[in-house]
Amino acid sequence: MYCSSSLVLTESRVPDSYLAGAVFGTGTPGSSNNSLTPLVYGFLTKISSDGSHLIYSRLFGGDQLLCQGSCLTAAPTTLPDALAVDAKGNVTIAGSTVAVNFPVTTGAYQAVCGCTYLSPVGFISRVSADGSQLIWSTFLASGAAVPPIPGNVQSIVLDSSGNVYAAHDGSVAKVSSDGTKLLVATNLGGSQAATIAGLALDSAGNVWVAGHTDSPDFSGIGSVPAGGLDFALELNTTASALAKIFPLLPGTVTQPPAFDSNGNLLLLSSKGNLLRLNPSTFLSAPAVLGVTNAAVLTASPGLAPGEIATFFGVGLGPSPGIVGMPDASGLYPTQLGGVSVVFARAGIPVAAPLLYVSPGQINFQVPFGFSDGKVTVTTPTGALPDMDVPAVSSVGIFHQTGSDYAAALNQDGSVNSASNPATAGSIISLYVTGLGGSVLQQDGAIGQAGGSFEKNIQVALGPLSQFNAFPPPLLGILYLGHAPGLINGLAQINVQLPAGVTDPELTVEIFGVSPASSNTVRVYVH
Repeated sequence: MYCSSSLVLTESRVPDSYLAGAVFGTGTPGSSNNSLTPLVYGFLTKISSDGSHLIYSRLFGGDQLLCQGSCLTAAPTTLPDALAVDAKGNVTIAGSTVAVNFPVTTGAYQAVCGCTYLSPVGFISRVSADGSQLIWSTFLASGAAVPPIPGNVQSIVLDSSGNVYAAHDGSVAKVSSDGTKLLVATNLGGSQAATIAGLALDSAGNVWVAGHTDSPDFSGIGSVPAGGLDFALELNTTASALAKIFPLLPGTVTQPPAFDSNGNLLLLSSKGNLLRLNPSTFLSAPAVLGVTNAAVLTASPGLAPGEIATFFGVGLGPSPGIVGMPDASGLYPTQLGGVSVVFARAGIPVAAPLLYVSPGQINFQVPFGFSDGKVTVTTPTGALPDMDVPAVSSVGIFHQTGSDYAAALNQDGSVNSASNPATAGSIISLYVTGLGGSVLQQDGAIGQAGGSFEKNIQVALGPLSQFNAFPPPLLGILYLGHAPGLINGLAQINVQLPAGVTDPELTVEIFGVSPASSNTVRVYVH
């Protein structure tokens, strides 16, 4: 059996295709492995441009492990993760291996694996266009450290001279075109490693990196929230330092970056949205870069009627930010500091109630009855181009910022926290947005107790899963309705904690959402 992890098309008019992945087998008495321990080799396959025949397919890897103690069930695994094809048709392939006898060539930058069966090390290899020759091959440790640090080469890109840029566990390394020298090694990760989605070169040959970081001190970003940020960044011409960086919502970057024919940077989100940025003007003009349910700070493909939502971007509002407050009649403003968000509802413009505006974000309530349509955001400097925003199911339970703990209230109305836990057996209140409502409900009004929603929920003690042999017990919902005194896009759920429970994990399961969704949160209890 095999699994393919990489596919690339050459740039010829009718491209051939290349596949890379892993193939699994077992050793034989005649092999150096001399056991039935599984062997996991990498493979490289070239398929004709019309898909009619196999041009070549070759294995590469090794069959020997460095064992510390017993490793009878371990496999000398080689896993390719990336490949690139140069103008001559030579293929560069990269990934990780635990095989100490993985083939390296004479003069390789790093000839010693330094790996164990528990600690893989990265590799980069170049194969001739006809697949017959290993041109060069080298190990590449994480951060290009000596002695080697375990790691994996996740993405590669070639410059016009055939040098290899490799994304490697929060680092970017540049290896010479003959595989004998490390030209650059740059750590991007700060105090915590970054996850790199991929690399790309722009038309000038500059290196761009896209990924995600949880490091609070990530280079070029003033402060990273506890939940982390996605990013796209450009390295300087020597790839040794940061030239510019764009912080983005989590979930914005899931694939290697790319550039269109006009030089715009293209980023694909986890929800299938495509973000197109002009790198030269990105931070100089107002723009919306993403939308989220305000309770779930992850890029969303659209908005749900009635939900509390957030637009993130640059130049969106005044500095310092302004908090929206309800007027004497209990309605939130639809214009704040020169900012407005207008939806087309059944062809009629409807202004969204605003809760907060600042240069980086706009918090608002989506009008009830919203369906797919255009949304116009006006900033203090003028209106942005209309956006086509789809209506989606988007339900979120509010968390404490950057954590998996619910933004819950204890029975006495105080905020639940580690220093102020709830008492076992007491009642707590959770807050949810995106449950929908009637188009007859007034947008931006202060909620009254009660009300009905389009979606039903249940609360369980512990994770809900279709694979659970014994589903966790459901907690009785004492109240589900509008959160009294707060904007009516916010629902409140009151549940009673069982006696004797500590630090419970609560799952809020939402029905009427396709696909079914749930939010697992924790509360502090003593």
